[in-house]
Amino acid sequence: MTRYKKESNPGSADYGFGVRHLQAICMCLCVIALYIARGSMAVAVLAMTNVTRKNDTRVTIYDWDKKTQGLILSSFFWGYIVMQIPGGLFAKRFGGKPILLVALLTNGIVCGLLPSLADLGGWQIVCACRVLMGLSQACLLPSTHTLLGRWIPSHERTTITGIVYGGTQIGTIIAMPMSGLLADTAVGWKLIFYSMSGLMFTTSAVWYYFSASTPREHRFITETEKEYIERGSNTSDGKVPSIPWRYILKSKGLWAVASSHFGCMCSYVLFFVDMPTYLEKGLHISLKNSASLSALPYIGMFIGNIISSIASEKISNRGLLSVGTCRKLFNSIAYFGMAIGLVALSFIG
Repeated sequence: MTRYKKESNPGSADYGFGVRHLQAICMCLCVIALYIARGSMAVAVLAMTNVTRKNDTRVTIYDWDKKTQGLILSSFFWGYIVMQIPGGLFAKRFGGKPILLVALLTNGIVCGLLPSLADLGGWQIVCACRVLMGLSQACLLPSTHTLLGRWIPSHERTTITGIVYGGTQIGTIIAMPMSGLLADTAVGWKLIFYSMSGLMFTTSAVWYYFSASTPREHRFITETEKEYIERGSNTSDGKVPSIPWRYILKSKGLWAVASSHFGCMCSYVLFFVDMPTYLEKGLHISLKNSASLSALPYIGMFIGNIISSIASEKISNRGLLSVGTCRKLFNSIAYFGMAIGLVALSFIG
């Protein structure tokens, strides 16, 4: 087997556990919290229109048809798509810490006010709230990318990035069944949003105290670890060269990655938004049980994410495959696996 020569890395000596790992844990907590807030609406909208509690005076039930419910669920992504590129620019300009803090606080305020605003303005104000949540959460991944680049040495980055972004699955795994349980209480669906609000404010406090945009700004880091990160990093806080947009946009690799990611996200959003509705309305499973079952795909995603991150890093670090070939391999495994699963689903029931 051909072995690919690794580039020498002056920061490759293992420093051990340090503040950079604490930073990664905090990033993961932010991802988990924001994905809980994002994923809870798929269950909450069913609880808000649950006709079986129509006569329960303690819970407000709305007469929203499927089209209206679809608008509410999709409105998050209206804001999300708008702020993707600006979110990355903001993170580079102001640092990842304040941008993530604003996202957490915005979601906390919106979730806390949404039950009252829904009573006042109906589904239109709920859509507006979701758009605002989408605008703020669009900064999550660009900010996290920036933080990982500044905090994690390149030879550690694949595994730690996989763990941090594993929070997307953990958040969804928690959001679905937890929302079903909260909606089943006497307070009903409003408790979902009040709980999300409390979670956002708690996470923002942890993030504010323990995080920093760069290693040089962190109050607890040692000089030794700071130097270790800087030696092993391929990023710089100095002058950044201009971005060759014309050459990037003409790159076949860019469009290959973009098209494959587009296909992946179509399937991901379908499961993310419509799975609870399909289980309850299509298969007539109770809201509480359908919410729990909706979390199953994300449990598999989380396990696969961790395994593939560790395996990919070991394969590339040992020179068994080039970095590019390794990433193409795991990318292909993911998409072929998803395609086979979706085809198999069409023969069930």
